[in-house]
Amino acid sequence: MARIGCLAVVSMIVWTLAGCEEPIKDDARFHLDPEMTAKATGEGFATPEAAEVDMVETLAASRTQYRANLEALQKYYLSKGNVIKRQWTEKELKMLGEMPQYRYLSAPESVMTKLKATDSIEGADELYASAMKAYNSRFLFLFVDASKYRLALNRFNLLLSQYPTSDKADDAAYRCGTIYEYFGDYEIAAPCYQRAYQWNEYTPYPARYRAALLLDDKLHMRAEATTLYQLALEKESLTKEEREQVEERIAELTRAVGTVPPASTK
Repeated sequence: MARIGCLAVVSMIVWTLAGCEEPIKDDARFHLDPEMTAKATGEGFATPEAAEVDMVETLAASRTQYRANLEALQKYYLSKGNVIKRQWTEKELKMLGEMPQYRYLSAPESVMTKLKATDSIEGADELYASAMKAYNSRFLFLFVDASKYRLALNRFNLLLSQYPTSDKADDAAYRCGTIYEYFGDYEIAAPCYQRAYQWNEYTPYPARYRAALLLDDKLHMRAEATTLYQLALEKESLTKEEREQVEERIAELTRAVGTVPPASTK
Protein backbone atom coordinates (compact mmCIF):
# COMPACT_ATOMS: atom_id res chain seq x y z
CA MET A 1 0.00 0.00 0.00
CA ALA A 2 2.86 2.30 0.91
CA ARG A 3 4.55 1.41 -2.39
CA ILE A 4 1.38 2.34 -4.31
CA GLY A 5 1.23 5.63 -2.46
CA CYS A 6 4.87 6.41 -3.30
CA LEU A 7 4.29 5.57 -6.95
CA ALA A 8 1.31 7.89 -7.01
CA VAL A 9 3.36 10.73 -5.53
CA VAL A 10 6.21 10.12 -7.98
CA SER A 11 3.77 10.02 -10.90
CA MET A 12 2.21 13.29 -9.80
CA ILE A 13 5.64 14.93 -9.56
CA VAL A 14 6.62 13.69 -13.02
CA TRP A 15 3.29 14.84 -14.46
CA THR A 16 3.69 18.24 -12.83
CA LEU A 17 7.23 18.66 -14.13
CA ALA A 18 6.16 17.63 -17.61
CA GLY A 19 3.38 20.18 -17.49
CA CYS A 20 5.88 22.88 -16.50
CA GLU A 21 7.85 22.46 -19.70
CA GLU A 22 5.46 24.91 -21.37
CA PRO A 23 4.27 27.12 -18.52
CA ILE A 24 2.81 29.78 -20.79
CA LYS A 25 0.85 27.54 -23.14
CA ASP A 26 -2.56 28.21 -21.62
CA ASP A 27 -1.78 31.33 -19.59
CA ALA A 28 -4.12 34.12 -20.66
CA ARG A 29 -1.45 36.70 -19.93
CA PHE A 30 0.53 35.44 -22.90
CA HIS A 31 -2.34 35.45 -25.38
CA LEU A 32 -1.93 37.91 -28.24
CA ASP A 33 -4.52 40.64 -28.56
CA PRO A 34 -5.51 40.85 -32.27
CA GLU A 35 -5.89 44.64 -32.26
CA MET A 36 -2.55 45.26 -30.56
CA THR A 37 -0.85 42.68 -32.77
CA ALA A 38 -2.20 44.38 -35.89
CA LYS A 39 -0.90 47.70 -34.62
CA ALA A 40 2.52 46.26 -33.83
CA THR A 41 2.91 44.73 -37.27
CA GLY A 42 1.23 47.62 -39.10
CA GLU A 43 2.17 51.20 -38.38
CA GLY A 44 4.27 50.29 -35.33
CA PHE A 45 4.28 51.73 -31.82
CA ALA A 46 7.07 54.30 -32.07
CA THR A 47 6.44 55.39 -35.64
CA PRO A 48 6.35 59.17 -36.26
CA GLU A 49 2.95 60.66 -37.02
CA ALA A 50 2.22 61.96 -40.51
CA ALA A 51 2.12 65.52 -39.14
CA GLU A 52 5.69 65.20 -37.85
CA VAL A 53 6.91 63.82 -41.16
CA ASP A 54 5.29 66.71 -43.03
CA MET A 55 6.82 69.33 -40.74
CA VAL A 56 10.29 67.80 -40.90
CA GLU A 57 10.12 67.66 -44.71
CA THR A 58 8.98 71.30 -44.80
CA LEU A 59 11.86 72.28 -42.51
CA ALA A 60 14.40 70.47 -44.70
CA ALA A 61 13.07 72.21 -47.81
CA SER A 62 13.20 75.58 -46.05
CA ARG A 63 16.79 75.02 -45.00
CA THR A 64 17.79 74.18 -48.55
CA GLN A 65 16.02 77.23 -49.92
CA TYR A 66 17.51 79.50 -47.24
CA ARG A 67 21.04 78.44 -48.14
CA ALA A 68 20.30 78.84 -51.86
CA ASN A 69 18.98 82.37 -51.26
CA LEU A 70 22.08 83.32 -49.26
CA GLU A 71 24.40 81.96 -51.95
CA ALA A 72 22.48 83.86 -54.64
CA LEU A 73 22.73 87.06 -52.60
CA GLN A 74 26.45 86.49 -52.12
CA LYS A 75 26.95 86.18 -55.90
CA TYR A 76 24.90 89.32 -56.46
CA TYR A 77 27.03 91.42 -54.08
CA LEU A 78 30.17 89.92 -55.60
CA SER A 79 29.04 91.00 -59.08
CA LYS A 80 28.26 94.49 -57.82
CA GLY A 81 31.54 94.87 -55.95
CA ASN A 82 29.75 95.41 -52.63
CA VAL A 83 32.46 94.09 -50.31
CA ILE A 84 30.73 94.78 -46.97
CA LYS A 85 27.47 93.06 -47.80
CA ARG A 86 29.26 90.18 -49.51
CA GLN A 87 31.21 89.65 -46.27
CA TRP A 88 27.93 89.61 -44.35
CA THR A 89 26.62 86.80 -46.53
CA GLU A 90 29.90 84.89 -46.12
CA LYS A 91 29.69 85.18 -42.34
CA GLU A 92 26.07 84.06 -42.32
CA LEU A 93 26.85 81.09 -44.59
CA LYS A 94 29.73 80.14 -42.30
CA MET A 95 27.51 80.31 -39.22
CA LEU A 96 24.88 78.30 -41.06
CA GLY A 97 27.44 75.58 -41.72
CA GLU A 98 28.61 75.53 -38.09
CA MET A 99 25.13 75.52 -36.59
CA PRO A 100 23.86 72.01 -35.64
CA GLN A 101 21.00 71.00 -37.90
CA TYR A 102 19.24 67.86 -36.79
CA ARG A 103 17.58 65.55 -39.28
CA TYR A 104 14.80 64.67 -36.76
CA LEU A 105 13.78 61.64 -38.81
CA SER A 106 16.10 58.82 -39.82
CA ALA A 107 15.69 56.85 -43.04
CA PRO A 108 13.98 53.90 -41.30
CA GLU A 109 11.50 56.29 -39.69
CA SER A 110 10.58 58.12 -42.87
CA VAL A 111 10.37 55.12 -45.23
CA MET A 112 6.91 53.54 -45.54
CA THR A 113 6.08 50.69 -43.17
CA LYS A 114 4.19 48.65 -45.79
CA LEU A 115 7.15 48.06 -48.06
CA LYS A 116 8.56 44.55 -48.34
CA ALA A 117 12.27 43.72 -48.38
CA THR A 118 12.17 41.28 -51.28
CA ASP A 119 14.11 42.67 -54.26
CA SER A 120 17.63 41.56 -55.09
CA ILE A 121 19.40 44.79 -56.08
CA GLU A 122 23.10 44.84 -56.92
CA GLY A 123 23.62 48.43 -55.80
CA ALA A 124 21.98 47.72 -52.45
CA ASP A 125 24.09 44.59 -51.96
CA GLU A 126 27.30 46.55 -52.58
CA LEU A 127 26.24 49.34 -50.25
CA TYR A 128 25.28 46.84 -47.55
CA ALA A 129 28.64 45.06 -47.85
CA SER A 130 30.42 48.40 -47.52
CA ALA A 131 28.34 49.32 -44.47
CA MET A 132 28.96 45.95 -42.83
CA LYS A 133 32.71 46.32 -43.39
CA ALA A 134 32.65 49.53 -41.34
CA TYR A 135 30.24 47.99 -38.81
CA ASN A 136 32.44 44.95 -38.23
CA SER A 137 35.57 47.07 -37.82
CA ARG A 138 34.04 49.19 -35.06
CA PHE A 139 36.08 47.57 -32.29
CA LEU A 140 39.46 49.14 -31.55
CA PHE A 141 41.07 46.79 -29.05
CA LEU A 142 38.59 46.85 -26.14
CA PHE A 143 36.88 50.06 -27.24
CA VAL A 144 34.26 50.97 -29.83
CA ASP A 145 35.40 53.28 -32.60
CA ALA A 146 32.41 55.61 -32.81
CA SER A 147 33.55 56.97 -36.17
CA LYS A 148 33.20 53.49 -37.70
CA TYR A 149 29.72 53.22 -36.24
CA ARG A 150 28.73 56.56 -37.76
CA LEU A 151 30.20 55.61 -41.12
CA ALA A 152 28.25 52.34 -41.09
CA LEU A 153 25.09 54.17 -40.01
CA ASN A 154 25.37 56.63 -42.88
CA ARG A 155 25.72 53.81 -45.39
CA PHE A 156 22.84 51.79 -43.92
CA ASN A 157 20.62 54.87 -44.02
CA LEU A 158 21.70 55.59 -47.60
CA LEU A 159 20.73 52.04 -48.56
CA LEU A 160 17.29 52.48 -47.01
CA SER A 161 16.78 55.81 -48.74
CA GLN A 162 17.85 54.61 -52.19
CA TYR A 163 16.75 50.95 -52.13
CA PRO A 164 13.85 50.60 -49.64
CA THR A 165 12.56 47.39 -51.28
CA SER A 166 15.95 45.65 -51.27
CA ASP A 167 16.16 42.29 -49.54
CA LYS A 168 18.88 43.91 -47.43
CA ALA A 169 16.49 46.56 -46.08
CA ASP A 170 15.46 44.61 -42.97
CA ASP A 171 19.13 43.81 -42.26
CA ALA A 172 20.08 47.48 -42.62
CA ALA A 173 17.18 48.63 -40.44
CA TYR A 174 18.17 46.24 -37.67
CA ARG A 175 21.80 47.37 -37.80
CA CYS A 176 20.64 50.99 -37.68
CA GLY A 177 18.70 50.11 -34.55
CA THR A 178 21.76 48.70 -32.81
CA ILE A 179 23.82 51.78 -33.67
CA TYR A 180 21.17 54.30 -32.62
CA GLU A 181 20.70 52.33 -29.41
CA TYR A 182 24.46 52.49 -28.76
CA PHE A 183 24.36 56.27 -29.11
CA GLY A 184 21.32 56.51 -26.81
CA ASP A 185 18.88 57.58 -29.53
CA TYR A 186 16.18 55.20 -28.30
CA GLU A 187 13.23 56.93 -29.97
CA ILE A 188 14.93 56.35 -33.31
CA ALA A 189 16.28 52.89 -32.52
CA ALA A 190 12.84 51.46 -31.69
CA PRO A 191 11.29 52.24 -35.12
CA CYS A 192 14.43 50.83 -36.77
CA TYR A 193 13.90 47.49 -35.04
CA GLN A 194 10.21 47.63 -35.93
CA ARG A 195 10.98 48.24 -39.60
CA ALA A 196 13.12 45.09 -39.66
CA TYR A 197 10.19 42.79 -38.85
CA GLN A 198 7.61 44.92 -40.66
CA TRP A 199 9.56 44.69 -43.92
CA ASN A 200 10.44 41.03 -43.41
CA GLU A 201 8.15 39.03 -41.14
CA TYR A 202 10.73 36.23 -41.06
CA THR A 203 13.78 38.42 -40.42
CA PRO A 204 16.45 36.35 -38.65
CA TYR A 205 17.12 39.09 -36.11
CA PRO A 206 15.42 39.41 -32.69
CA ALA A 207 13.89 42.70 -33.80
CA ARG A 208 10.64 42.40 -31.82
CA TYR A 209 12.57 41.52 -28.70
CA ARG A 210 14.94 44.48 -29.07
CA ALA A 211 12.08 46.88 -29.78
CA ALA A 212 10.18 45.58 -26.75
CA LEU A 213 13.17 46.17 -24.47
CA LEU A 214 13.43 49.78 -25.61
CA LEU A 215 9.69 50.44 -25.37
CA ASP A 216 9.67 48.90 -21.91
CA ASP A 217 12.85 50.21 -20.30
CA LYS A 218 13.63 53.45 -22.16
CA LEU A 219 10.36 54.80 -23.61
CA HIS A 220 8.02 53.51 -20.88
CA MET A 221 5.42 52.26 -23.36
CA ARG A 222 4.66 49.19 -21.27
CA ALA A 223 1.45 47.93 -22.89
CA GLU A 224 3.05 48.12 -26.31
CA ALA A 225 6.18 46.43 -25.00
CA THR A 226 4.06 43.57 -23.64
CA THR A 227 2.63 42.87 -27.07
CA LEU A 228 6.07 42.83 -28.66
CA TYR A 229 7.39 40.56 -25.92
CA GLN A 230 4.53 38.16 -26.72
CA LEU A 231 5.27 38.33 -30.44
CA ALA A 232 8.96 37.74 -29.77
CA LEU A 233 8.14 34.55 -27.85
CA GLU A 234 5.97 33.33 -30.71
CA LYS A 235 8.06 34.32 -33.73
CA GLU A 236 11.72 34.75 -32.76
CA SER A 237 14.53 32.35 -31.92
CA LEU A 238 15.45 33.65 -28.48
CA THR A 239 18.00 32.06 -26.23
CA LYS A 240 16.83 30.14 -23.18
CA GLU A 241 17.87 33.04 -20.95
CA GLU A 242 16.06 35.58 -23.15
CA ARG A 243 12.86 33.52 -23.18
CA GLU A 244 12.91 33.23 -19.39
CA GLN A 245 13.53 36.96 -19.12
CA VAL A 246 10.63 37.75 -21.44
CA GLU A 247 8.22 35.38 -19.70
CA GLU A 248 9.10 36.87 -16.34
CA ARG A 249 8.69 40.41 -17.63
CA ILE A 250 5.30 39.69 -19.18
CA ALA A 251 4.17 38.25 -15.85
CA GLU A 252 5.33 41.44 -14.13
CA LEU A 253 3.64 43.73 -16.64
CA THR A 254 0.29 41.99 -16.52
CA ARG A 255 -1.54 42.84 -13.34
CA ALA A 256 -3.81 39.81 -13.47
CA VAL A 257 -4.54 36.95 -15.84
CA GLY A 258 -5.71 38.31 -19.16
CA THR A 259 -5.03 41.97 -18.44
CA VAL A 260 -2.35 44.32 -19.70
CA PRO A 261 -1.39 47.64 -18.06
CA PRO A 262 -2.42 50.78 -19.92
CA ALA A 263 0.19 52.58 -21.99
CA SER A 264 2.26 55.04 -20.01
CA THR A 265 2.90 58.55 -21.19
CA LYS A 266 6.46 59.30 -22.17
